[in-house]
Amino acid sequence: METEKQKKSYNVKPTEKQKKAFKKIVENGGNESRAMIEVGYSEATAKTPQKLTESKGFNELLKKYLPDEDLTKKHKEFLNSEKEEIGIKALDMGYKLKGSYAPEKSQNINVNANIKVDNKEAQEIAEKYEQELFNKLKNKDEKNIPQ
Repeated sequence: METEKQKKSYNVKPTEKQKKAFKKIVENGGNESRAMIEVGYSEATAKTPQKLTESKGFNELLKKYLPDEDLTKKHKEFLNSEKEEIGIKALDMGYKLKGSYAPEKSQNINVNANIKVDNKEAQEIAEKYEQELFNKLKNKDEKNIPQ
């Protein structure tokens, strides 16, 4: 059974700064951090744009200006078209702004092998083992990444 608190739905109005940031994000092609700095957010806050994009006020802007129905309608129009690159980019930005994509996964692996050799054969052996080590580390890390 829902409590009184759960039944209530609060519409949070976006702040002026959130509105300006939203407009700048659309204008600059989706660079949230740059847009935040341009409208007066601190650099520290701009380093974590989720503070803006996951806020209730920002999500109200998304609902108002990028409703799911509009994205779905345009998506259907572009599914069978190969000529609408601008529209496809606009859709992509819309989906990114709404957080519809899964988070991007990235992985960095640094392998340094500091081996001093005097001849060509020793250099080839060193390069072989460096590559094998790199491949083992890569495979190990890929197995540990949740799917």
